[in-house]
Amino acid sequence: MINSFVTIMSGFLDIFTVPYDEYKKNTDIFTAVGCGMVSCMEKITRGSFDIVTRITVNLNSAIEWSQFVIYPEACPLSEISKFSQQPNNVIQGISDACISLIKELKTTGNIILLPFTTNLFDLPRAIPIIILKPIGATVYSVSRIMLGLQNNLITNNVEIKNKYKSPSFLTY
Repeated sequence: MINSFVTIMSGFLDIFTVPYDEYKKNTDIFTAVGCGMVSCMEKITRGSFDIVTRITVNLNSAIEWSQFVIYPEACPLSEISKFSQQPNNVIQGISDACISLIKELKTTGNIILLPFTTNLFDLPRAIPIIILKPIGATVYSVSRIMLGLQNNLITNNVEIKNKYKSPSFLTY
């Protein structure tokens, strides 16, 4: 997370340093300022996407934990890191988001029926899950889209895939 803030701050620094370096090479002030602005916006965008992606993934993990604490029978925890199976691009991220959203909404429907089929005393425990499941599914969908968008922007995807290969119980 700190690296993302450093990237954003270096983007602001590029507004001044890149035009100076380009002006020394080219002596065209408009080209130099343009290069500085492009470099600045590129770094700010990359850092912002990284921060938003990490926030959505970690928020999704927190929602999953809260569902597990409230109703462990209906909401098992996944032991695989959210970063280990990333979409390669935005299209794949949107596809993953839609599939998971539909699956979680079906699971919510089954959880609604669960207290009525087993024990009516489980109904108060199921109400928070009925509220949290769609919220968690939405946050997970946004995180998949953000991961796909971030991976579209980053040219070196091999580093990302190798970094999160091993499954872990805790998310990043």
